[in-house]
Amino acid sequence: MRLGLTLLLLLVVSGCRDEEPGYLDTATVRAAAREAGFEGIRVHSNAAALEESAEFFKNPALAENPLDIDVVYVQTFPPGSPLAAVRHPSVESAEKAAEFRAEDLTGEQLELVREDVPGFDPSRARTLRACNVVVESYDDGRIERLGERVDRFVALLRSRCRAA
Repeated sequence: MRLGLTLLLLLVVSGCRDEEPGYLDTATVRAAAREAGFEGIRVHSNAAALEESAEFFKNPALAENPLDIDVVYVQTFPPGSPLAAVRHPSVESAEKAAEFRAEDLTGEQLELVREDVPGFDPSRARTLRACNVVVESYDDGRIERLGERVDRFVALLRSRCRAA
């Protein structure tokens, strides 16, 4: 009984679902970003955005069955996000997304990005995965020690995954 209660508490504290080891919730991702030294942290919830659209357009069907995806990002000025962490509903979904993003910065896709972002250098873009979270970062040189902070953030996420 005591062991079961201890395991349940460990899962709750680590922010992971007991039905899928390695699942990180949005609050855990946001806390890790703050702990890694990021400021101006924002969360974009897919479900909340669809709910707002449903209310605005007076069409409740718009909010039905939203994907369970949230984006934790750092807002900077001038606009741009040096860090975006996309929390997926499963580890499998995050793995597929990370593979897709890696392929996204090649060939024609790279040319489209360069059209939208003058001076874009793909060697400054990083895509990393920790459990069900895909972390993307682009270091344009505006934020001191960004790479170190991103590495710390991912390490924190991975340590919380293993705690599950």
